[in-house]
Amino acid sequence: MILEDNRYQVFSRRAFLLGTVKLGFFGVLYGQLYRLQAHEALKYKEIAEDNRVNVQLLSPLRGRIVDRNGQILAHNEQQYRLMLMPEHIENLETVIDLLSQHFPISAKEKKTLLRQARRNPKFVPLLFKKKVSWQDVSKAEFLSAEISGLISEEGMFRTYPHGPILAHILGYVSPVSEAEIKAKNNDPLLKLPDAQSGKLGIEENKDMDLRGDPGERHVEINAAGRIIREIKRLSPAEGKTQRLSIDLELQRFAYARMGLETGAVVVLDVRTGEILVQVSAPSYDPNVFTSGVDHATWQQLAQNPDKPLINKPIAGLYPPASTFKTLTGLALLHNNIVKPNQTVFCPGYYFFGGRKVHCWKKEGHGVVNWHDAIVKSCDVYFYEMTRRMGIQNLADFARLVGLGSKTNIELSGEKAGIVPDPAWKQMAKNQVWFPGETIIAGIGQGYLLTTPLQLAVMTARLATGTNVHPTLFHREHPKAFAPLGIHPEHLKLVRQAMSDVVNIPGGTAYAQRLVDMDFAYAGKTGTAQVRRISMAQRAAGIKNEDLPRPFRDHGMFIAFAPVDSPKYASAVIIEHGSSGSRAAAPVTKDIFLKMHELGYV
Repeated sequence: MILEDNRYQVFSRRAFLLGTVKLGFFGVLYGQLYRLQAHEALKYKEIAEDNRVNVQLLSPLRGRIVDRNGQILAHNEQQYRLMLMPEHIENLETVIDLLSQHFPISAKEKKTLLRQARRNPKFVPLLFKKKVSWQDVSKAEFLSAEISGLISEEGMFRTYPHGPILAHILGYVSPVSEAEIKAKNNDPLLKLPDAQSGKLGIEENKDMDLRGDPGERHVEINAAGRIIREIKRLSPAEGKTQRLSIDLELQRFAYARMGLETGAVVVLDVRTGEILVQVSAPSYDPNVFTSGVDHATWQQLAQNPDKPLINKPIAGLYPPASTFKTLTGLALLHNNIVKPNQTVFCPGYYFFGGRKVHCWKKEGHGVVNWHDAIVKSCDVYFYEMTRRMGIQNLADFARLVGLGSKTNIELSGEKAGIVPDPAWKQMAKNQVWFPGETIIAGIGQGYLLTTPLQLAVMTARLATGTNVHPTLFHREHPKAFAPLGIHPEHLKLVRQAMSDVVNIPGGTAYAQRLVDMDFAYAGKTGTAQVRRISMAQRAAGIKNEDLPRPFRDHGMFIAFAPVDSPKYASAVIIEHGSSGSRAAAPVTKDIFLKMHELGYV
């Protein structure tokens, strides 16, 4: 009996201990369940929601670009496109080959499609063909009965309604490359099927502002990644409109006025720095780049000897030639080298270092003073006076009025040009400076190189005496530019000389004066040497215009208007135009007449 009681007690203790352990286990389990359901339910609900809700980006409309008057320069047009849905296609490459028989695509485009298909999930659509016609849409609808995964839809595409007229200013957009995606930290917006980014011009400079902010589409998906329903949608924000300083009508006129000539035109407001006209000729149609230019078109543009892809106003480098004499003349006064009434005799040549250096006028100009030297563009005067002044004084003054450095206009690819001096030559060529190079620099030749935009800025600074800075954007509240520190009387003298170049007999641009108009303009001609005429050719009476076109000199003309109160400055360069007075000055004259018609002057 006692033995039975002991066994019972041992069994009871074991049962109690086992029950206690079980109770404790269930207590812990209950506590965990309570914590998960009562205290962390929201957290795990959000996790579960993330697992079944997919957020898709919606492409924003790219911002518009307008001229100073609100005229559309670049915008988005609604057009049709063909898309492929990889999740519904068994063999994508076979389908692409089949479709290319009806909608031709290049080998490069096919390669890009296949690469995108490998990179993206199968439910992400592929852009097969953009900007297709209604006839192509009808054909695609017919083919979709046999080819699963082919759909047509409406989309928005970047369009440049004025084609080549503004190509070098606006640039263009084109499909995003793999390198760009990596360079921009894998921005998800750039991975969308219709993603594009700005290339060159304002499209590149203001790409982030023009791109806008993407929207979001929250959709419920199943385990296979297919959309079940849309939960909510946040609309994308259109990119910011960019208002340029360009006047579309004036730009169109200047481009047409250039005709078949090659070169550049720049017109700017000297009070604000706003550029009204910036033409590069010849040009190209930016619309051909928006879908990715084909190899044949690219080669044709790249190999064109007239260089339509070069933005000549900011990247074309030219000797400033005799337009530079306005700067040299002002530098002579600024550095107290000459008095305006000092004279030099020009017999048509100048002896220096045992060599005869010619003036452009074979018979010479006779006795000329400072004013006459600019008006008649006498080389001999500037040979002698630049020798007295020295290259360093000339170079320092040239930099003061905007040469030898970038203007920092809102475009990529701008060239700084060259203002040479002994330090530059030693660094660039590891050679010493020779005195003969000084006198050649005084007439805008030798190592001197400038862009048309720099010449326009130089002219604006000579016309105002202020540190004018150019811009392609409309300035709502422009600030006054700081003075350059040039004596007002010296500025008055150079402005008068430039006026007389155009408006008095004997001036090199007198034939292009405005007759019977209520305003006058001032200017300076220039002829930049491309290839030196030999002594034998000179003796035979061969003139520059007799040479083959690639060997002819460039014609240049800088100007400001009106004479009595400068508001606008310009620079025109006609490549291989032979003469500034005959080729470039007439273009300037017609542009100023158009500006008068439009109410500018």
